[in-house]
Amino acid sequence: MGGRLGRRYFERTDTDLTATSDIQYVTNEQGEETAVLVPIELWREIEAERETAYLLSSPAMRRRLTEVLHRTEGIDLEDALESLEFDPSGFGDLA
Repeated sequence: MGGRLGRRYFERTDTDLTATSDIQYVTNEQGEETAVLVPIELWREIEAERETAYLLSSPAMRRRLTEVLHRTEGIDLEDALESLEFDPSGFGDLA
């Protein structure tokens, strides 16, 4: 298993976070790319984008999310917790 690990640099400019990320490509003995190693922050960003795409693939969820984005009214957190009869004392240091 004599694969090798090569490094290439990837300029990410399509998001608010513009940074150069160190992407590593793993190749097999024939030089074929078989895997990719990405920095954890980039991976988290990719996962968030995939989750958003999944949520938006449902017409019902797309409608709900759009409604939330355009909502101008709401209730205070304390009022919401009170209406749920939430008792924060059971959460120790979080209360």
